[in-house]
Amino acid sequence: MPVTNVKQIKRITSMSGTYLPERFKAIVDRFGDNPAAMKQAGVIYATEQIIDLIANGVNHIHVYSMNKPENCRRHSVQPVGDSQVIELDRSEAIRYMGYHGTQPDEAVQASLTRCGEALQQAAEPRSIYRVFPLQHIDAQTIEIADVQIHSKNLARNLQGCSEVCLMAATLGIGPDRLIARASAVRMSDAVIYQAAAAAMVETYCDEVNECIRQEAAQRGMYCRPRFSPGYGDFPIAHQRDFSRLLDTPRKIGLTVTESCLLAPIKSVTAVIGLSETPQPCHRKGCEECGKTDCAYRR
Repeated sequence: MPVTNVKQIKRITSMSGTYLPERFKAIVDRFGDNPAAMKQAGVIYATEQIIDLIANGVNHIHVYSMNKPENCRRHSVQPVGDSQVIELDRSEAIRYMGYHGTQPDEAVQASLTRCGEALQQAAEPRSIYRVFPLQHIDAQTIEIADVQIHSKNLARNLQGCSEVCLMAATLGIGPDRLIARASAVRMSDAVIYQAAAAAMVETYCDEVNECIRQEAAQRGMYCRPRFSPGYGDFPIAHQRDFSRLLDTPRKIGLTVTESCLLAPIKSVTAVIGLSETPQPCHRKGCEECGKTDCAYRR
């Protein structure tokens, strides 16, 4: 049964004399004064217990909802998509290829079609997302789970949010192999593969984002634009934190290198703010990034 409020856990321990694990006591001490955060943290803790049980061979688990079914469905780990075909946004791929205000010739268009079809066959899209309580420390610092992030850009994006959804998505190792093979044989194809795969992973992220938006809407919550490590002053080193919190190596085969790059290459991690009020104006992607001299800026 997810423990979602301090009174509940105090009543349980006083009646039964049971021992609380140190990690859970730390959660109660940290979030006990914030009912909304405590509820989120309690559900997350129960979810992790369920994952551990399944990983160790327990195949059937009964969750006591105590007439609150939302506690059992709200924040479970959500693997999304396995064998679906990701559409290729040709205009985005062409932009990534460096064409600004012009269109490639017929030969390049034909190569883009061929490479796009090969990528669709090779890609194995996988994703995962999970909701965490959000703490605002100051105007430039937020805290997600046990991670403090210092970023003025991200803090501004999450202003007014009480929760965040961390997400990770990957196209799998297949596109990496196509790019590596083409780099050794036909460099022009490697460039096209890089551009097309970048467009495809963004399209896939949009699909995952829409799943998150729909689930949030069912709870009366609104999504902020997704914000990835590396945007503005958001340190890319937090890729490691996101990977750890989502357990991406085990869940979707996504790892982080020593230089904080994602592997497979065509992968994304991001944070999406959740608030009880809609944001009237959404800034995202290039609009939020301060690097105005980027060759790929829209």
